[in-house]
Amino acid sequence: LTLEQLVIGGFVVIIILLIVLISVSVKNTKTKNGKDIVAKVNGKTITADDLYAKLKAQNGKDITINLNGINSKIDYNFSTKTYNNQKYVDLLPNSKKFVKELFPNIVEEDVIKCRYINNGKVDIEIVFKNDKRRIMIKSGKNSVIHIEDFESFCNFLREIKVANYIINLIKKVHLSNDIDALKAEKRVISEYLEKPRFLNLFLKRILCDDYYHKEIDYLYYGNVLSGKWIKVNDLKKTLLNYKNNHSHSALRIANIKMQRMILAKNDSFFEDRCVFSIWNILSCIKLNEKDNIT
Repeated sequence: LTLEQLVIGGFVVIIILLIVLISVSVKNTKTKNGKDIVAKVNGKTITADDLYAKLKAQNGKDITINLNGINSKIDYNFSTKTYNNQKYVDLLPNSKKFVKELFPNIVEEDVIKCRYINNGKVDIEIVFKNDKRRIMIKSGKNSVIHIEDFESFCNFLREIKVANYIINLIKKVHLSNDIDALKAEKRVISEYLEKPRFLNLFLKRILCDDYYHKEIDYLYYGNVLSGKWIKVNDLKKTLLNYKNNHSHSALRIANIKMQRMILAKNDSFFEDRCVFSIWNILSCIKLNEKDNIT
């Protein structure tokens, strides 16, 4: 088999699994004319034929991008329906465990509400009586948690009194076409910003909800059928204690990877941004679980 055949074969398997798994969660599985429903997003029905036609017309890279977008929308929609106006006793087993941690005093007949939020970093908000919990949902090994204009980030560093030579080194790494060759510079930056005073302020910035200017309560990793979760405050503690071995290609501050993203607006204008992601969130959650064992 050629590499191209293997790649195409892999995408076919992914699409089949996606269709089978999501179809189970949709109450009405066929349209009036008999077409299989894959999902319903924002009130719009997506059939298997629609999905196949779109995928057939695209190359592999575009397929990956669009699958990620469709999957996230379905997940949020499914999450909202799973929790909203539901009695605690009727929740799925994994959801019951999660909600019990969010609201320890909840009992069987209590009803919770949930809404999908499309602002800032909060994906869903679960409400019990007058208590609200803001949840960020993530999946995948390398999950983006913050995107910011690069100059804005540099201004933040100046505000918290980071030395100018460190900011200049960050600019050098950020603009470099060969950051692998800048190991010494990346190590100096990491060791400086991993000092508790700077790291605390850095983590607060990237884990703060942009829209409400409040910290997120929980990070949930997975889907409604299976997932793990961690309080954002516990995540911060885990990241504060993370031991950086400085062996990575990208610049890392604790276990937060920083990369460059350029958004081209036209031929003469573009936005230069920095993207922050937690490498292997699941390992951070497991480290926290281990620390909480008594």
